[in-house]
Amino acid sequence: MHKANRSMDLLKLTLSIGLVTGIVMNTNISTAFAGGPRFDWNGEYDTIPGGPQCWIDGWDSGLEENIDQDRIKECEFDDGNPYLDAWLGACEFGAGNSKETCESLTGLECVKVR
Repeated sequence: MHKANRSMDLLKLTLSIGLVTGIVMNTNISTAFAGGPRFDWNGEYDTIPGGPQCWIDGWDSGLEENIDQDRIKECEFDDGNPYLDAWLGACEFGAGNSKETCESLTGLECVKVR
């Protein structure tokens, strides 16, 4: 009986360690992914102050098919609009819509896509 209890305790300990390890690894992987490189970023707007954040905001909004007209205006630079460029890319390639559908979702009469 004593040997059976010891085996059961060892099994419980092993399962507990496995569960804790799995939770910690999952948390670390999620955190690393969230802070890791964005493969949708092409670096085109690196030299524009605020450009990278506009791109990130546009990509995230495009995946949700939710456009922020104010953010489009805020992200309009002489060299282009990183928010709108990223939004259109995410809407089409990330969310799986057609180019025409994404352009119509912007609510803009003329969308300049680079």
